[in-house]
Amino acid sequence: MATRESNFDPIDGARRGPTMGKNRTSVLIVDSAPRSRETARRAIENAGKKCVSVASLAEARSALQRHNFDVVVVGTALRDGHGLELVRELKATGSLTSAIVVGQGDEQGVEDIVEAMRHGAVDFLHQPYESDDLASRVVDAARAVERTRSRLEADGPATAGRIGPKKKAREKATFEQRIRKELDVESLLRRTLEHILDTAGPTNAAVFLPTGSNDYSLGAYVNCDIPKDVVDVLLDHLADVLAPNLEDRTEIVRPTDETDLAAMLGEDATWLAGSEMVAFSCTHQGECLAIVALFRDRSRPFPRDLDGALETARVAFAAQMARIIRIHHRHKPQDERPGFETGDWDDIGGLAA
Repeated sequence: MATRESNFDPIDGARRGPTMGKNRTSVLIVDSAPRSRETARRAIENAGKKCVSVASLAEARSALQRHNFDVVVVGTALRDGHGLELVRELKATGSLTSAIVVGQGDEQGVEDIVEAMRHGAVDFLHQPYESDDLASRVVDAARAVERTRSRLEADGPATAGRIGPKKKAREKATFEQRIRKELDVESLLRRTLEHILDTAGPTNAAVFLPTGSNDYSLGAYVNCDIPKDVVDVLLDHLADVLAPNLEDRTEIVRPTDETDLAAMLGEDATWLAGSEMVAFSCTHQGECLAIVALFRDRSRPFPRDLDGALETARVAFAAQMARIIRIHHRHKPQDERPGFETGDWDDIGGLAA
């Protein structure tokens, strides 16, 4: 009983886990329904994360003033407002805290998920959900936050991504040497995305490979903070619209605002509202061999000097991709060489999440 008493937060009796040190992962659960709140708490604590659980927006705001949380799990229907209010506030303050939104019932459709993303959520679940699924998504979100925090603590926001010319030259040579050893497409994609993530930090990344004239399919992707329920539709749209629009572009493309994004993606640009994107083609001897797109919330902008590292990556990647094609199809005439066929390597999200 004494242990039970020590686990109550003074915020209106909100239950929390044992002492949460400054560097310990912690999760805030915001749910007005006692039973579902308790279910979420048990699932997350069973996954090794410390929790505070509250029943309202007011209690959540008070908890956020007292603790530094890595993840907030918030229901949409709260007794004093809508859960997206809290998500929007977190985004507006530039907080590193990730928000997972839980919809009440299965009536929420894709539009509701997109709306949650626009407000800054990194994931979306419907009730009822499997406890293990919730715990897994919380762990993934917490891991991404920890990586971002560690990167900022090591480099500082003002210096993130900025390295000296000698180090850049060494990294360029090392990367080029490594990928020349990759003689299959899957390994090449993995190695290239690892290099990009190491340079850019946690980000959503997708590589689209040509499958025919002006036609592209997903080759690989890293899911950093896009809800699992929406990522497949989003990636299909990027393959159909973004990739063909970029295949003849020779520069690294950075849409500067929502208008530029709409020009690239059309009316469905709302899928990435509030996001910053960096995209480019990988071309060798005039032939586009891949399109790469990176995107994440605009509150965590890509460093301007990232472009130099991406230029190195795309040139080396394209050259090695051309080499693989020659090796695999050298016995066939040029006009009989097929487009790429995507296999089961479209999800390598473990690289970032």
